[in-house]
Amino acid sequence: MFVSSPRLLTADEALRILSVRRQTLYAYVSKGWIRSVALPNSREHRYVHEDVQRVHQRALARAGHRAAASVALSGDTPLISSAISELRADGPWYRGHSALELANRNVPFEAVCHLLWQGELTAPPAADTAPLLAPPPAYSRFQARDSSRWHQQFASCLLALNELEQATTYAEAMALLRYAIAYLGHLGPAQKFVPALAGQSCVMHLTHSLGLDTSALTQQSLNRFLITFCEHELSPSTFAVRTAASVGTRITTALASALAVTTGRALHGVYTELQLWLQRYPTLSALQNAATTTLSAGQPLPGYSHPVYRNQDARSNNLLTYLQTHYPHPPALQTLYQYMAWLSAEYELYPHHEFACTAFGLALGLPLSTIPSLFVVARLPGWIAHFQEQTEEGQLFRPRAHFPS
Repeated sequence: MFVSSPRLLTADEALRILSVRRQTLYAYVSKGWIRSVALPNSREHRYVHEDVQRVHQRALARAGHRAAASVALSGDTPLISSAISELRADGPWYRGHSALELANRNVPFEAVCHLLWQGELTAPPAADTAPLLAPPPAYSRFQARDSSRWHQQFASCLLALNELEQATTYAEAMALLRYAIAYLGHLGPAQKFVPALAGQSCVMHLTHSLGLDTSALTQQSLNRFLITFCEHELSPSTFAVRTAASVGTRITTALASALAVTTGRALHGVYTELQLWLQRYPTLSALQNAATTTLSAGQPLPGYSHPVYRNQDARSNNLLTYLQTHYPHPPALQTLYQYMAWLSAEYELYPHHEFACTAFGLALGLPLSTIPSLFVVARLPGWIAHFQEQTEEGQLFRPRAHFPS
């Protein structure tokens, strides 16, 4: 079967259609909006005409052109009704409450979990009311704090966990969250399951599990991190949870399916790529040279592309602003701050959550290999909330495929 090649444009032709700077064109390519094709035996690139037109139509739609708006939406995925969260320009909102405002106010993480699971932002029951789940089966210790292996083994532990069916109450859901925090101890200095002590908050349990100091700053920082990332609408892992819930699986099975999704190249792989990037280019000049070369070649930068946020990720901006205020001096972070400011000024590129989470790990002195797993623990409350909502709806997910004529 003959498949026609896409129409390609020169950089000048693309710039005339888009009416943007050349650096902005490179930024669009980095974000994955416009495909770039390298010419054989040349350093020149061409740009796919269809992609350029789509970005142009989106720009018109944002400017208020109604006819263009329908074209801009034609590639979007179908919507699923959910009352849990809404993504706005100022970040996610959890059941009508701004997540970033909750984080800025240092609302206890347990209260935010209660909001997600029970629909009310109020003081939740005491942590000690959560049922204790059986310790996981023994596994060999992780090699060099391998977080991808942590994901796999934690999923196996959840599949073997038979105590819970649906986790409809706050106490049952909290038990699952405590189980995850305790299992994170395998990546801490203890390298084992670290159960919560009597009366410990989730944040204190997390410091215990990861071997962090218990200062007020560390607790505040962890609380902010957990609130910021505990829910984010229908991410791929959350969609996996809802799909599993729609066929009547146990909640532990649904959570294990989400963990399997997080091991993919587009999720866990982004953290790995960013960590390797920072190790390979440890100085500001090295990062700038590498970024210039990468963008000129039409390739995206690690930590600088997101399928939802077309411009700036309010979650990342909020967390990075907090880190610059409270952790201004560590040399590794200084380099990241300067690199981030340079990309913003030179290419109008803004970091997304993998970049912010990596900076957070550096601020707290965590091995960067543990960050993807810490992010999973933070996301668990959102997964549980979506399982609860989907189970209540009792609707089977069965999308139909569009067969092109």
